Amino acid sequence: MRDALADGRLTLEKARLIAKGATPFSIEIRIEEATSTTWQQLEHDSTAEEDGKNRAQEFRRIGECGGSGDRAMHSAL
Repeated sequence: MRDALADGRLTLEKARLIAKGATPFSIEIRIEEATSTTWQQLEHDSTAEEDGKNRAQEFRRIGECGGSGDRAMHSAL
């Protein structure tokens, strides 16, 4: 990411957004994707990804609770 910042392919804002969700395995792909979009779109995508992860964690937490009432609530979602 330092090289991409140094050579101007990334702005600080884009680097911050990439760092939020990147792994060592996805960093290069995320940098390449970021170079062809605006920081606003990158922020939107980052927020959507984070929201999806949060929803998945919440569903797992609800599923771990057990009980028939919880199952009915989970089914309703």
